[in-house]
Amino acid sequence: MTSSKTFKTKFRLFLRRFGMLCKKKQLPRKGVRISRTIMPDGKVIRHGGFVEKPPLNNQSFLSELHIYHELKNSVKFKQPKKK
Repeated sequence: MTSSKTFKTKFRLFLRRFGMLCKKKQLPRKGVRISRTIMPDGKVIRHGGFVEKPPLNNQSFLSELHIYHELKNSVKFKQPKKK
């Protein structure tokens, strides 16, 4: 890097740090990041990257119930039952 580029970069970073320069505009990514979908019958659907809309799940209540049981079973220390 030449000295003029180094100076420009450091000067711009200085101005940006003190709020005199705006940050570069970043366009929002459209979509939802879903890594995988687990159906209640055990079928796993893997998704890569962003998905425009979540997959249609006709058995949403059963899926939520399945996830609840999986999370409940994955806890290391179970709470003692109240008497």
